[in-house]
Amino acid sequence: MDADQLALLRLNLTNGLGRATLIKLLHAYPCPAAILQHSPAQWAHRAGISTARIGEIPAADDPLVLRGVEYIREHQVRILSINCAEYPRLLREISDPPALLYVSGELSTRPCIAIVGSRRATRDGKRMAKELGRDLASAGFCVVSGMASGIDGAAHEGALSAAGADKPGSMSTMGVLGGGIDVVYPRSNAHLYHGVGASGALISEYPPGCEPLAHHFPGRNRIISALSAAVVVVEAAARSGSLITAEFALEHGRDVFAVPGSVYSPASSGTLQLLKDGAIIVTSAQDVLDEYRRYAPATTAGQNLFSISGVPEQEGNDNPQGSAGGGDLSAQAVETLAPGEKKVFILLGSDPLHVDEIAGESGLTPMDVSSIVLHLELQGLVKALPGARYIRA
Repeated sequence: MDADQLALLRLNLTNGLGRATLIKLLHAYPCPAAILQHSPAQWAHRAGISTARIGEIPAADDPLVLRGVEYIREHQVRILSINCAEYPRLLREISDPPALLYVSGELSTRPCIAIVGSRRATRDGKRMAKELGRDLASAGFCVVSGMASGIDGAAHEGALSAAGADKPGSMSTMGVLGGGIDVVYPRSNAHLYHGVGASGALISEYPPGCEPLAHHFPGRNRIISALSAAVVVVEAAARSGSLITAEFALEHGRDVFAVPGSVYSPASSGTLQLLKDGAIIVTSAQDVLDEYRRYAPATTAGQNLFSISGVPEQEGNDNPQGSAGGGDLSAQAVETLAPGEKKVFILLGSDPLHVDEIAGESGLTPMDVSSIVLHLELQGLVKALPGARYIRA
């Protein structure tokens, strides 16, 4: 473990040093190790923060630090600060990003779909989650969920059962934890930890040894939503935590899908309400694939997941986003876009536009624009810049 990784661990284990304050410190100093070379009084002056509630920074030989270092070394865990190039861009762009992430495994470069639902799932609910996980992973998506019992576990199991998912680094699924990266919760899902870590990644914003406390799970849910192009809710009671994930999805400009269920089943009351509120109905993975067919039409080997439906890739083109890169989008490709997508694409050029500016000029809502630019980016048609600004790719 290098000096910066050790510094991040010690800062993360400091009582009273919250996420927002740590982000300010990471932006104020050239590297994490440099933060520890200055006193909290100097932090206050340089980063413009209050240090009244910040406790003593644990020493490098503190037992908590030593246990964390041992686990991180043994399991090859990486600590990614918000300033790291590897830190997920979609996560960096939300209003309350984690200051750092502990990652075991390999972050997926595939487009991600979240599958979430009740811990007290019905047999049919778990069957549906497993089938969705398997079929979406087979189609080239990474399935993101929360490693909980019930729907989450079934979705991960489905993704791990997809063709090729047994190969290390297949990126078929990622699990976001509500406790430390070393804490297996619930114990009944212990078998999933190795599989998910080998076929994708385990992710946590909490330091090793941190118990999965109840107030951690809404924070976990925001990460699940932010990493994903869409959230699929399989089963949810009226006050389910999965509905919190759906709320984050709307806040982040992501699509929300819901699986219908019996009107007599408490497990379906939340998903039925989502459908009333405008969620997209899902009865199989094909419903999700149909929604994304323009940039994820391929389910067989040799086809580019990001190619545009109806537009063949040019021979010798090494642009991984298909043949639309470099601003040379053909008229045929433009015609394949939905009206809102076409309107936004035409507005964009080489000058960066903020989401709010795009909304003002297009007449669309900022939420609609956020969803559209995400779709266009995954098609390789637009490029995201820092500060929620976009240009044509």
